Amino acid sequence: MPISIVKLTFNEDGTFTIELRFDVDACVGSYEKDNPEMLKLFIQYSRARLDGDAHKEIKQIAELVCANISLNFEGIVVKPTVSQLDLGSADDPKRQQIAIFNGITPKAQTRCRWVGQDFLKIVHLEINSPQHAEPYVEMIQNFEDSAVYAGVPTSRTAIGIAYIYQGILHIIPAGLDHLLFILGLFFAMNSMRQAFWLISTFTL
Repeated sequence: MPISIVKLTFNEDGTFTIELRFDVDACVGSYEKDNPEMLKLFIQYSRARLDGDAHKEIKQIAELVCANISLNFEGIVVKPTVSQLDLGSADDPKRQQIAIFNGITPKAQTRCRWVGQDFLKIVHLEINSPQHAEPYVEMIQNFEDSAVYAGVPTSRTAIGIAYIYQGILHIIPAGLDHLLFILGLFFAMNSMRQAFWLISTFTL
């Protein structure tokens, strides 16, 4: 069973690091052939494997896999940059490809998910954050996204600003039902004082 290993680490300075361990052979075996570019690479790779170690094709496939790695922070998709790519030794039959990524967490974001891609069918995901003593671990199958992880570190000020902003959006423009309810309370009250206290209580 081809399993790729992803270790995601969030840092207090607002950056994150991803270590990805995968096997191009596993990508070839699990890939769903709906991407002409990757399909062409796989054909070249398969032919080259008959004559040698297909180092050039392995590098091309690994780079294409790395180009699609991304995290989703509540709708904000971040593609990290590759800082290191190790293709492994040609004389090692069990060689893995190892890629290291670096990225910056969007401000005031406390939640994220791993974005699944067509080349990594089964992913063992481990997330480490200073917000939690123990790592979060999940097994992702069938190219799917991970569950939402809510331990992304950020400052209290940034969280407060983010929630105020979300609160405004929750009322304008998405809260027409709230506005109509308050309008109904306003017309049902006998005095402005009574309306003020009832609407304030409802808001809290």
